[in-house]
Amino acid sequence: MKIRRITTKPISIPLKQAFKTALRTVNTLENVLVRVETDSDFTGYGSAAPTAVITGETVGSITDAVAHIGTAIEGMDLAGHELVFQRLNSCLVANNSAKAAVDMALYDLLAKSLGIPLYQLLGGNIQPLKTDITISLDSVDKMVEDSRARLAEGFTILKIKVGNNPELDIERLEQIHRAVGSEASMRIDANQGWQPKEAVYVGREIARRGIPVELMEQPVAAHRYRDLAYVRKRLMLPVYGDESVFSGTEALELIRIGAVDGINIKLMKCGGIYN
Repeated sequence: MKIRRITTKPISIPLKQAFKTALRTVNTLENVLVRVETDSDFTGYGSAAPTAVITGETVGSITDAVAHIGTAIEGMDLAGHELVFQRLNSCLVANNSAKAAVDMALYDLLAKSLGIPLYQLLGGNIQPLKTDITISLDSVDKMVEDSRARLAEGFTILKIKVGNNPELDIERLEQIHRAVGSEASMRIDANQGWQPKEAVYVGREIARRGIPVELMEQPVAAHRYRDLAYVRKRLMLPVYGDESVFSGTEALELIRIGAVDGINIKLMKCGGIYN
């Protein structure tokens, strides 16, 4: 099954409600659809979500990078897919979202050619998984309202965006906890929005108030690994890395210095399933 052509199509979808974090506000969902055509009946699909403040990529850069990747791998045979993935990852530096989109499309092709779901190709099973739902950063009342609405929709794990205002963040968490009680578990994500001492203060204060939080994600600036370790060593609350971790190399370094209890893995950061 040889790769014949790789094309892209930008997609823009207005959101009914703005998505807000400590880093950005999104009113329109931007995406780049990637289509990989072969000399068989199978076509593979992938997509890339441009997030300039995290990966440094835009719709335009992703489109151009995918074109460059296409030049590098078109004509290659997926019977030797290990070589295809190696060339995909070595044909240009960084541009991980673009690589991830092509990577997804190639895995889509491999699964389709075998007639099995992708999770089986990757060695997974059919055990059900629970996902969280994100509560965007907003006023206390709006975040409480959104939390109740997501609970009514059947979600039992809330990922609550915080950051930039520790006192207000604590109030947000306390009011959301009062609203949902024990019906939903809570995780918090500051998206680099606190200073180290602010993160420690929030973690200790929510513990003192008895607000049950499962974990604290990316409380401090992504490149400040020692600050992440500082926070983790002063809290009982598990601390996770997100924007700090794009590769296995970074993950190992964070583990080496005792900076994280866990990692949020995203295909847009690491360049796809292969990585």
